[in-house]
Amino acid sequence: MKHKGNRQLAAQLILEALTVLKENGGELKGRDVIRAVGERAELDDWAWQRYEKTGNIRWQALL
Repeated sequence: MKHKGNRQLAAQLILEALTVLKENGGELKGRDVIRAVGERAELDDWAWQRYEKTGNIRWQALL
């Protein structure tokens, strides 16, 4: 599977996060939003890679 690129991945993640918030009455702790997005979004291996300099997981850093 070809990765989508940062912009397309970021757009997907933001849409998913807004959907999660809407389904939960507009309020949810940030860590709960991140957990829910990670469970629901279709993320490839590239999105799960860590940035070399920071060690952050790509999709979480974009969200």
